[in-house]
This record gives sequence, structure tokens and C-alpha cells, in this order.
Amino acid sequence: LFNALKVLKISCHRIKATPDFSNMPNLETLVFLYCASLSEVHESIGNLTKLKYLKFLQFLNVEKLPDAICQLTSLQTLCIKQFPRLESLPERLGNLESLNTLELDDLAITSIPSSIGQLTKLSEMYLRKLDRLHSLPDSISSLNSLQVFNVEGTDLKGMKINGGDLMDIDRLEISSCSWLSVLPSSSLKKARVLCITDSRIKELPESIEAMEKIEELSLRCKNLMTLPDWLPYRKNLKTFEADCESITPIINKIFSLRSIESLSLCCADEELPATMAETSIENLKSFTLRCKNLRALPEWIGSLENLEFLKFEACESITELPLCIRNLSRLEELSLNGCKRIRLVPLLPSSLQILDASNCSDLEKTLDISNLKSLKKLRLGGCRLLEDVQGIENVAQSIEELVLPGPYGSIGCSSLSDDFKEQVFK
Repeated sequence: LFNALKVLKISCHRIKATPDFSNMPNLETLVFLYCASLSEVHESIGNLTKLKYLKFLQFLNVEKLPDAICQLTSLQTLCIKQFPRLESLPERLGNLESLNTLELDDLAITSIPSSIGQLTKLSEMYLRKLDRLHSLPDSISSLNSLQVFNVEGTDLKGMKINGGDLMDIDRLEISSCSWLSVLPSSSLKKARVLCITDSRIKELPESIEAMEKIEELSLRCKNLMTLPDWLPYRKNLKTFEADCESITPIINKIFSLRSIESLSLCCADEELPATMAETSIENLKSFTLRCKNLRALPEWIGSLENLEFLKFEACESITELPLCIRNLSRLEELSLNGCKRIRLVPLLPSSLQILDASNCSDLEKTLDISNLKSLKKLRLGGCRLLEDVQGIENVAQSIEELVLPGPYGSIGCSSLSDDFKEQVFK
């Protein structure tokens, strides 16, 4: 007997069956990884009464799991991934009375046993890449301890989060579900995080107005056209992300989010409103903009006086930064990564500690950092036309990271002048 054995991990693509577990009475963790040839899980797994963690990954030939798994009353985490032939789960899954985490990923199952409603301690459930699963059992509404519900790449046409269902949920994440055009109604009264990615929804239902505790809202939905009127009054909302075809219809509401601290916008717009209505985002500290078609940055960016982090990423059509950037006296980090057509960077606020101009391939010959005496990180990789960085000597004592342009054609360090190289490498 392996009386002292508590952890067993096996990774072997040649193994065809699991061992007999009868001689491992004290096992607490059992992991099988990449056992592609394995076709059977031994019934004796049900004897592991002390097992707390069970993970199966990439069993390509297993068509059925033994019912004995449902005898694991001490099991806290069950993870089943990449079982392309597994069409059903044991019916008595609800007997796993200690289970708090259930993760099902890339299976061929068509249903989830209704006994799942008996998992009164289940706090996290992840359903990913379950292509043949189209509905959830009504008993899911009995999961009163569920805090995290993650659905990814699963075509749940009959998904229900209605009435009292999942009222106590803390985090709801739905991603890569192309079927989703309307967010299911639910009060989600205690939810702090709501993330909807790659869906067709156009608006949030008024029925989720009860989300009084919402702290993070991410809506990466190309068709999003409006935001609910109550959203600006959510005092706990700190992080907001929108990725949609056009943010113009919703931008005024976005800038009315009174408590927002972190804002990330991605769109296909060629321009943003030149002026803004009076905004309430005085607490905004981080602003990220990803708009590849955007031709110019609006002047109102300079009014975001409490900004500490400002990122224009892959804004490929922008040719220059507005002069008002220098007004951001608290700015610590500026990222222009992937802004290929930017030719000129104006004088920047002296508070700057990180400047990332990576892949600004059209940046003209000279970059002036003379006033950036607190600069710690300077990234210029891919700035193929850059010849000189004025004021580099002023940051010699503070600089911690320096990334210079790589080879361009047959020229060593891109187009950097000999004078600059001498200053840096002397």
C-alpha cells in the first residue's frame, strides 16, 4: 500500500488505463495530463474518499467516466478538459457535496445532469468550448453559493439567468458566444464584475439596473449602440471597457461615469467628437484607446487632469499628438505602441516615467526628452527613422530600461546618428 501518498501526477501518452487506486487510500491530489491513448478510468477511483483535487486533461479516447467518481464526497475541485468523445457526465454528479470548483472544457457533452443543483457549495463554474451543449438544467437556479460563472465558446441558446437565478453571483463572464444578441434578464444584484465578449448584444437590459455593486464592466461587443441611463450613477464602478464598431453614440454616457478610474475604448471610428459635454470623470487615472482608423486625437484629452496612465495602442492612422498632452501634469506612463504614422511627439509632461514609442516607424528624426528628468523606461524599438534623442544625457541617472531601434537594412542601430551612439555608449 502507498499509505503516505497524497499527490499523484501522471503524464504519458502511451498509458491505456489508469492504475487501480485501491492501494492509495490517502490520496488528496490526482492529475492526469496528456494521456492521449488512455481509454478507461478505473472504478476504484471511487475509493479515494480523501481526494480533494481531480484533473483530467486530454483523454482523446475516453467515452465515459465511471459513476464511482460521484462517490468522492471530499472532492473540492473537478477539472475535465479535452475529452472529444465524452458525450455525457455521470448522472449523480450532485453527490459531490464538497465540490466548490467545476471546470468543463472541450467536451462532447449534450447536457449537464440536473443533479448539479445539489452542489450547494459550488462557488465557481467554468463551461468552455462545449459545442454540443445548448441548454442548462433548471436546477442551476439552486446554486446559491455560486460566485463565478464563466461561459466561453458555448452555444447556450436556452441559457437561463432569469428571475432569482444566480442572484448571488459575484462575477459573470460570457465570451465567444456568437449566439448572444440579448443579455439574459437577471437582477444580478450582488455582481461586482460583468464581462461580455464577442457577442451581438446592442444594449444592456434595464432589468439589470439592480447591479448596485458593479465595479468592473467590460462590453466587447461590436454592435453595442447604447448604455442604460442608470449606469453613470453606479458609485462603485471603477473599470469600464468598450470594444464596439462605433463609440460615438455612447461616448457622452461613458464620460458621465462619475466614479470611473480605468477606461479602455476600442472602435473603428475615424474621428471622435471634437468637443465633449461636461464630464464627471474627474477620478480617471488610466485611459486606453485602440482605434486603428482614428485620424486625430481630440483636444479634450488634455482636460483629463488626473490621468496617470495614457495608452494609444495600434492607432495606426494618427500622425501627431495634440499639444495639450503636456497639460497632463500627473501623467506617469505614455504608450504609443503601434502608432505607425506618428511623425512628431510634442513636449511631454515632466512627470513622465515611462515612454513607450515602440513600432512608431514613421517617427521623425529627433525626439526631445530634455525635460523628462524622472524617466525610468524608454522604448524605441522599431523607430526606424529616428536619428537622435535630445536630452538623453539628462536621464542617464534615472533610466532603468532603454530599448533602441534594431537593425534597419544594412545599418547597425537603425538610423541613429554617431553622435547619439557616442552619448549613450561612451
